[in-house]
Amino acid sequence: MLITAQTGTLARPAAGSVRPFFPRDLSEVVDLYTKVFPNGRQYPVGRLRARFEKILLQNPWYDPSIPSLVYEQEGRIIGFLGVVVRPMRLGNTPLRVAVSNHFMVDADARSTKAGLSLLSKFFAGPQDLAIAESGDASRKIWEALGGRTSLGYSLYWTRLLRPARYGLYQLERRSLPRYVPWLCRPFCDLADGIASRIKSSPLYQGSHPAEEEISVAELLKCISRSAGISGLRPSYDESTLDWLLGILAEKRALGSLRKAVFRGKRNEIVGWYIYYLNPNGVSTVLHMWSHGGHLDRILEHVSYHAWRQGSIALTGRLQPAYTREYAANQCFLHWRSWMLVHSRDAAILDAIERKDAFFTPLEGESWISIEGEVGDKP
Repeated sequence: MLITAQTGTLARPAAGSVRPFFPRDLSEVVDLYTKVFPNGRQYPVGRLRARFEKILLQNPWYDPSIPSLVYEQEGRIIGFLGVVVRPMRLGNTPLRVAVSNHFMVDADARSTKAGLSLLSKFFAGPQDLAIAESGDASRKIWEALGGRTSLGYSLYWTRLLRPARYGLYQLERRSLPRYVPWLCRPFCDLADGIASRIKSSPLYQGSHPAEEEISVAELLKCISRSAGISGLRPSYDESTLDWLLGILAEKRALGSLRKAVFRGKRNEIVGWYIYYLNPNGVSTVLHMWSHGGHLDRILEHVSYHAWRQGSIALTGRLQPAYTREYAANQCFLHWRSWMLVHSRDAAILDAIERKDAFFTPLEGESWISIEGEVGDKP
């Protein structure tokens, strides 16, 4: 509450309200975004506007009955919650899944009920399932309003390819003086190089066939085949998958997007993967799958090609069905962000609880934001 200058009495802040997000709100939402997330200021305002419009209003799954939301007070937008609808299936039943993103409230208005009001309105929508990827602050609000945290789908895996360089990379992120990495890097490269050539070493890198690019049509068949074993799974067609891959390819700061297939002795497809190849950095796996217990071979294949191009590690979101395989192949598991879910359908929540769901970064929130794109400075 506020104290008025004239009377010294307590005055309640003007009441706000939640309403759908419209194209006319783009400028205000972009202004709010750059205020709440200062990193967004590296992009020109016009590009930010185009990005919000493309993702939130022009995506191929756009559903006006499940809109993004704004919180308006005295004619000014002080809160926003983006929504992208994705089609999924539970068995043979089609579902609408609402992916929450860019949940933000003006720091000057944190004493209002903007955050709670936005999320309450979102939960009351007609979607079958709501999901989000978030840190601790949003998680507390989400759970307070009846949502859940899926611990199984909140884990990530990382496999070290150059452990000495990876350790140096972690130290660099803690603002070491520049001369320290410069002095240490030759010794790290030497240690990693020796370890990769010893056949008994878990870091040994044997030769593998060249990466074989996979077409969108073939990738669609592969994803449909792999997702089909899960009760809760995404629903793609060739045009929507192609659009999504185009969005992913724009995040060039994360590396170059690679889509590859792994074939068996009879030229049959036994696995595939999509990842950002990041030479001299950490390469990020977006989707990796195999048939018939071949995950170790797929992991060795992508690890070799990432290592050969200079990557120091591979990382990705864990598919719980493969927890044992990742752990047995020199991967360590860790947390990065929470997978949050909300549904009024007990069967959907049960599928997630039983880890009978197919969730990858392709179906989540991580591809939606502009972070990671390379563009002109403002």
